[in-house]
Amino acid sequence: MTSDPAGAPLSARRFPAADGIRGLAILAVVLHNSEFVERNGTGILVKLTGAITATGWIGVQLFFVLSGFLITGILVDALGSPGYFRNFYIRRTLRIFPLYYAVLIFALLVFPHLANVPEWTAIARKNQWWYWSYLSNWGGVLGHSIPGFTHFWSLAVEEQFYLVWPVLVLALSRRGIIGLCTVMIATGPVIRLGLHLAGLPPQAGYELTVARWDALAAGALLAVLLRDAPLQATLARWIGRMTVASTGALVVLVLYERGFHFDDLVVQVVGQSLVAFLSAALVYGCVTPPAGAALRVQRLMSVAWLRFFGKYSYAMYVFHFPIQHVLALNVVDALNAGDPNVRFLKLMAYLACVVALSTAAAMISWRILEKPFLDLKDRIAPRAVAHPV
Repeated sequence: MTSDPAGAPLSARRFPAADGIRGLAILAVVLHNSEFVERNGTGILVKLTGAITATGWIGVQLFFVLSGFLITGILVDALGSPGYFRNFYIRRTLRIFPLYYAVLIFALLVFPHLANVPEWTAIARKNQWWYWSYLSNWGGVLGHSIPGFTHFWSLAVEEQFYLVWPVLVLALSRRGIIGLCTVMIATGPVIRLGLHLAGLPPQAGYELTVARWDALAAGALLAVLLRDAPLQATLARWIGRMTVASTGALVVLVLYERGFHFDDLVVQVVGQSLVAFLSAALVYGCVTPPAGAALRVQRLMSVAWLRFFGKYSYAMYVFHFPIQHVLALNVVDALNAGDPNVRFLKLMAYLACVVALSTAAAMISWRILEKPFLDLKDRIAPRAVAHPV
């Protein structure tokens, strides 16, 4: 499992099912963030839709775990190679910065001159530096967010992880990384509870980096375990039982809380950890040799339509909330008028519209902005790999 048959490190392999995970995650998040236009629906179909989409926040947890797994794998496989820091940071910059800053430049510097939105412009100018500096997750908790861009908090968490994690991976032994990840996983629920007891809003337990580092650490730990044959064997023996136990605990929690809302205290403290572990189990099933349950998981997560959305997931995430914000301002009253069946049909049409517009914007972004920069990665900063590990 440490390398492919040709001897290439695990991080150099392509896992089609990982794109499927991205696709599943982005669809969950887009639907989750778009459903809030519905107000106090009474029809059972509208309520059922609301209950399902309310759980869509788990898509962000999937992204965090997958990111922790992939980034840690890249870094561990590059230990001892020349250009360890340079190549990693350049490659991440080429992947993340062009779209992120292009959107900020348009939204904060160009858009105010094209539209007469003085109230929004004033808020944006006041709070913009939290976004330019990738600190919007901390700024949002302090009340310094920009309407339509509050979802950038998760991009800030990821960027802070990218900044610090390479230093820690280089400084620690493999055993040290395992120990650090274990501490992060164990302290995540305690930190979220502590933030609540400190009187901070539920947003703190959802968006602050320290409240989310257990998900990143779960992916990172998986990456390290899969690069050690004895630990990988132990993981293979136990992960099935642990997945069943975690799934059972999650079902009990959902039934007890009568839902799975991101701002519920028990869901934050316990539910986030359960979802992080189950997300890691899903990643494991997608990258382990295809046999038995893993084969079924990989077939499911490798279907073409999930991989399609996975390919465009980053840009879809960036665009979907501004699109939703603009649409909601113009259609929210119409969506909430009519009998329950009519409201349900209008809600379905609205959700489909948000997904379609987000996908179209992402496809355009991929062609004219993202891919040209991605094509530079191997030319400017070839992947740093010291040797198979």
